[in-house]
Amino acid sequence: MVLQLPLRWKPIGVGTAAGQRTSLIEMDGSGSGWKQKLSSEESKAVIQMARAIRRIEPWKIAVIVVSVIVGLALIIGLITFLLCHDQDRYYNASFLITNVDYNPQYERQTTDEFRNLSEDIETMIYEIFRGSFLSRRYIRSHVVSLRVRDPRRWTASFGILLRPPKQKKFVRRIIVHEGYGDHFLDHEYDVAVVELASAIEFTSDVHSVCLPEASHIFPDNTSCFVTGWGALENDGNSVNQLRQAEVRIISTEICNRRRVYGGAITPGMLCAGYLEGQVDACQGDSGGPLVHANSRGIWYLVGIVSWGDECGKPNKPGVYTRVTYYRNWIHSKTGI
Repeated sequence: MVLQLPLRWKPIGVGTAAGQRTSLIEMDGSGSGWKQKLSSEESKAVIQMARAIRRIEPWKIAVIVVSVIVGLALIIGLITFLLCHDQDRYYNASFLITNVDYNPQYERQTTDEFRNLSEDIETMIYEIFRGSFLSRRYIRSHVVSLRVRDPRRWTASFGILLRPPKQKKFVRRIIVHEGYGDHFLDHEYDVAVVELASAIEFTSDVHSVCLPEASHIFPDNTSCFVTGWGALENDGNSVNQLRQAEVRIISTEICNRRRVYGGAITPGMLCAGYLEGQVDACQGDSGGPLVHANSRGIWYLVGIVSWGDECGKPNKPGVYTRVTYYRNWIHSKTGI
């Protein structure tokens, strides 16, 4: 609807007396548009406001700026806590990768236990503190379970149960560390990154975990949890429901003693478990996460199940890929 007004129309007397204020709005005779004016009283108010702002002491301005920065920092910290805090008392890891087209030629290279490893891998998704979309599409594993590196032959399943899984995702890309050897007994550089074709949906059964910085140190005897669908005893069968075990980090010095692993533990590895045995990861848990919760309940990925001498054997704790050692490599491949 078009409003037509007579030319030279001027609304006047805007709630004032005796012409103390001029018209605030007028339309020129050409109809080209509206012109807006300020009254003398409004002009004075603007000038007074500007003078008042100039009179503010510098320290007050500094206080305001610092308050804004602190407020933003608190908001970011709260978002970080909400994204990385696991509401459960215990950490529930939540996915495996399954080879959907196992190549028979590898059967000659691996034992039955290692075939189970390649079928049942469980590890955790990393979401950095801001929970970016990119980080929802990357998972970390160890290499022996990914011998067939064609992504079309793998799927990733998420949830508490092995079958049926709560979520299932296709694999887009498998990135194996360049230093890893082709023989299944090689343990150096035992880390890989798997990129999924679509993002993971986090639920009460599918959780995120934070990656530590490369400089972070997890002290000896730190309590951690390892999770997976592996066997409950040596040479046993995998289970359908996710299991967890509490273990403690063992120093590299102790783990390299002759009666333990005799110098086989390198800087890229860490030991976790108990020298008396009994509690340990087992066949089928390979590639699974070793995690630790800090005092604020934020979970960090400490290690990845790599190798060991049987399961729960005295003086033979589980050996894990040390995540902090490969943190920069992970960043170089994923940007996270």
